[in-house]
Amino acid sequence: MGESSNAPSKRLAVLYAYNGSLFQGLERSKGLKTIEGVLLSAIATIVGEADPTKRVSLVNISRASTTEAGEHAARQVLSLEVAASENAPMPTAESLTPLLPDGIKVFDIIQLNTSFSARRTCDTRTYEYLIPTYVFAPPPPETHYSYPPLSDTEFEELWPVNENLGPPGGLFKTIKRGMSLKRNKSQARSMSRAKSVNRKASRRDASGPPEDTVAPPKLERSMSSPSLPSPPPSPSSHPVEKKSGLRKFFETLTRGRSKTRNVEEEVPVTIARSKSRKGQAGGVPLTASGSAQSFSNEVSYSTSSPEKEDDFGFIATLRRSVSRKSTRRRDPEIASLRGSGEDALEEEKPETAEPQYFDPLHFPPPSEEELSLTRQYRITEDQVKAMNHILAMFNGTHNWHNYIPGAKYEDSRCYMRIINIECSAPEVHFGMEWLRIKVQAKAFARYQVRKMMAMAIMVIRTNTPRSIVANSFGYAKIEIPEAPAMGLILDEPHYDTFNSDCERRSDPNGIHFAKHLPAVTEFRHHSIHDPVYRAELESMKFNEWARNLDAYSFLYTYYLNERGVIKPNTNYVTKAAIEQERAAAEAAKQGVADGLFVKEEAKA
Repeated sequence: MGESSNAPSKRLAVLYAYNGSLFQGLERSKGLKTIEGVLLSAIATIVGEADPTKRVSLVNISRASTTEAGEHAARQVLSLEVAASENAPMPTAESLTPLLPDGIKVFDIIQLNTSFSARRTCDTRTYEYLIPTYVFAPPPPETHYSYPPLSDTEFEELWPVNENLGPPGGLFKTIKRGMSLKRNKSQARSMSRAKSVNRKASRRDASGPPEDTVAPPKLERSMSSPSLPSPPPSPSSHPVEKKSGLRKFFETLTRGRSKTRNVEEEVPVTIARSKSRKGQAGGVPLTASGSAQSFSNEVSYSTSSPEKEDDFGFIATLRRSVSRKSTRRRDPEIASLRGSGEDALEEEKPETAEPQYFDPLHFPPPSEEELSLTRQYRITEDQVKAMNHILAMFNGTHNWHNYIPGAKYEDSRCYMRIINIECSAPEVHFGMEWLRIKVQAKAFARYQVRKMMAMAIMVIRTNTPRSIVANSFGYAKIEIPEAPAMGLILDEPHYDTFNSDCERRSDPNGIHFAKHLPAVTEFRHHSIHDPVYRAELESMKFNEWARNLDAYSFLYTYYLNERGVIKPNTNYVTKAAIEQERAAAEAAKQGVADGLFVKEEAKA
């Protein structure tokens, strides 16, 4: 023990690959058959062969990327430090091969002279996902999200082609634009009102009061009466003031409105009662003698027509923008610009739909003839274009909180950049057609790639507008299922920066898979791709996954809909269905236990 602890540790990097369908995950876990558990046990066996009485310590274990149960890796890197006696042999690829099962292949073991971590030193990672094209077939018509496909004319209306249209603004431009609107909304409101009053007052001075209207009375302040504000004076009675640049900008925005409206359409000036503490408002008409019926402590003068106010101008544009936003996240300051009164308050109330409960749809097991027709499905050209368009939307930096279990929109770690993503042409293997998607990024979150592929599949097969993909990066929370694990493969981790440093130091111990490319290609083809193709041909796991989605299709209609927008989720599974599934699971467990008990009695 003392000798092994004093001996210097040796840093190793293991370059290997594996088929994850034969194991219960990558990382070591007590009581489970995992890939690292088998690999590290074989390494410890070789290192401890020189002196079995000495203890072998494997520390600082790191992997290039974590894979879940059922996922594969064509190129994987494991780094660790071995603390053993000085004369202990180090493992090699040839010595480990007899101790490993067929599902694990070691290409090389490199002894490093510098600090190295398979996870932290990795620059980028490339994943590959295999999809059988029959999952893009439309769902049964009795499902809740079976929508008819769009015609060419409807598709062009939703996605018009404009060669002169430049790329959209970046993330920081959008944030800056939103901040400027929020900062200037109060100034815009006050300037718009003052401008409207001054413009109409000048027209009245030039053309005189209309025949059918009565001029507003002149309010005189007295000691006994409450203080009332005086109406805004005419601009002709005061010297011209120099306008600020911001005010000129807002007047320019609404200048077109003053050119289209006629003087005859102007309404008489009325004294409007301001908002009370209860939120009520209403106009106070004037009598022929010029006396008002009742006044509040604050009186404001309104000179704009309520019918024309919502049609033009910068403030009206703000109101329309606010009305399109979700009532769940409405800014109270911007919402106040839409108007006042009981009607406005009623309009601000969010629409709450009552919850609806559904039973899962029951689909009979598919016959052999139906499965044979399913295997012969071929993807259409429009579906290939849709897949490429969705993958292009995935590219770039986005907030992936909906693709990471338990993540929140406010978490800055959810912002990740997809460096490159591409889709291969359809390929036929063992009579079935497949697509291979490769995606490269600096880091991936757990289940992120599988949720990305599931989102693309569901949008295409249900004919949901692709705008839902862009909406999934927003604030609203949606539940995206995970695509089957058997199709996900860690294609390659990249160590360009580390290899460049090794070349600069003339260190030959870089992390390279290029010299093992023939062995990597053979293992990926014969031990990963072909088993996945054959397993899907026999078990049809993707078909089972799609049928399960169709049975619970009502749970996804709040974002898989004909408009491609995210609505509040009000659909739930009935309690009877939940209890029935729970009872079936308990019965299955009890049946297994009874079977084991009977076998033990028979043996006794």
